[in-house]
Amino acid sequence: MRATVSSHESKSWRYLATLWTGGCIALGAVTAACVLWDQELGTAGFCLLVVVVLLSLLDNFISSALFSVIGAMLLGYFFTEPVHSIHVSKPRDLFSLLAFLVTSIAITTFVRRIRRVEKTQRAQAQLLELTHDIIIVRDKDDVITYWNQAAEILYGWTKEEAIGEFIDELLSSVFPLPRDQLQRIFHRDGQWEGELIHTRRDGTKIIVTSRWALQRDSAGNPLATLETNNDITQRRHAEDLLRKSQAQYFAEAQKLSRTGSFGWNISSGELFWSDETFSIFEYDLAVAPNIELVRQRVYPDDLPLFDEKIARARGFTVDFDIEHRLLFPDGRIKHLHVVGRSASGQPDNRAFIGAVMDVTGAKQTEEQLRHTQSELERVSRITALGELSASIAHEVGQPLAAIVTSGEACLRWLHRQPPNMEEIEGCVSHMTDQGNRAAAIVQRVRALMKGAPPDRAPIAINDVIGKAINSHTSPKNQRRHYRSKSGSWHSNRTARFHSGQQRAIRDLCRPPGIQKIPPRSRTSAIPNPAMSIGTRHTRR
Repeated sequence: MRATVSSHESKSWRYLATLWTGGCIALGAVTAACVLWDQELGTAGFCLLVVVVLLSLLDNFISSALFSVIGAMLLGYFFTEPVHSIHVSKPRDLFSLLAFLVTSIAITTFVRRIRRVEKTQRAQAQLLELTHDIIIVRDKDDVITYWNQAAEILYGWTKEEAIGEFIDELLSSVFPLPRDQLQRIFHRDGQWEGELIHTRRDGTKIIVTSRWALQRDSAGNPLATLETNNDITQRRHAEDLLRKSQAQYFAEAQKLSRTGSFGWNISSGELFWSDETFSIFEYDLAVAPNIELVRQRVYPDDLPLFDEKIARARGFTVDFDIEHRLLFPDGRIKHLHVVGRSASGQPDNRAFIGAVMDVTGAKQTEEQLRHTQSELERVSRITALGELSASIAHEVGQPLAAIVTSGEACLRWLHRQPPNMEEIEGCVSHMTDQGNRAAAIVQRVRALMKGAPPDRAPIAINDVIGKAINSHTSPKNQRRHYRSKSGSWHSNRTARFHSGQQRAIRDLCRPPGIQKIPPRSRTSAIPNPAMSIGTRHTRR
């Protein structure tokens, strides 16, 4: 690093030595020429001033000041009186020398400043050439004054070919607004940004995003325009492809879900439909949709509801949700579910966006489900009715069978000579009991149909067991061979049972269960809720 710095300083000093030596030689040569040709002070001063200015272009201010002082000394020594003397006798000559010195220093300073500005501008221009953005400068008449390298690459025209041309004619610009309107906006705001379509040299169209900045003079008048452009053609094509792909997927999704979309501008009355919405309403895509077209498809019975929703939407409704039917010319019916919400709340520009769902399949499924449920309920009722009928037939059949049996026995006792009135009385009494039992069963069935709670009543367990056994025995044997180990048939011990429990007790005493038990060991034990022990009956 130090070696590099030393080498640079060495080169700098050598350059200065060479410059100063050459400058002194040049000033001496010009002075000699002026002396040889016997020129006056003014002419010699002008010639030396030119040399000093030229030398100032080669180095810094110090060198320029040094050459200015040397030039003033040469003028005073060779062209002022006394000649060949550093003493100046005339004030006029002294003023001329001071004027030369000041002028040379001022001019060299100004020249160097200009060179510095030019160098800065040149560096900035080089930076502008390095950028990938298209940079164009045009004057107030839209004539191109600057055209960078990126513009050459994109458009195909070189800098020499583009500068001096009208930009709109060269690029065949297509604007999003009329050119005059856009120019007024640009002059009013001082800037503009948007998309333009330009034509390249080979005739291809490109899309650029363009930014304009207006430069004004001190009076505020337009002076020049800085325009920067970026080529977005490929990006726009990619966005278009993506948009088309998304639209395709969206359309397929709408077809699968049987859902269409729509837009409705209340102010203009315009209606926009997706392809699936056209398919749902079964209109051709070339037809311009409107509310009246929709109304023609609405089922007549649903028209009042439809008109009411439309009137509310045209008023101040923020959103709406409606289900209605469509009636097609061939008699087919569709069920629709339409939802919409306000996309713009401005009174002068109200609009809705929404979705149209074909729920015909769902409605049919619901109807089938309701029908299936109805059939299931009907089958359940029939099954329950069958079970109830069987139960009623079973319950009523027992006392009826007992009545028939008792009646037959009664007839036999009547046919005997002489008739056994005691047995006949027992048969008739038994028939009466069985008739009352059948009537009680009917009453319980009616109570069951009314949903009445179970009726609990105190009963004598021995009586229930005896009646259950007697209902399956002949009247002749109903009062024989039975005894209770806990007491007589008319025990005063009672318990509360509902009819279902009474039926269970009778079922325990009913054949064929009893008949399967050996005659000598037929014993039934029933727990008595009223007692801590059971009541045991043995049939012998």
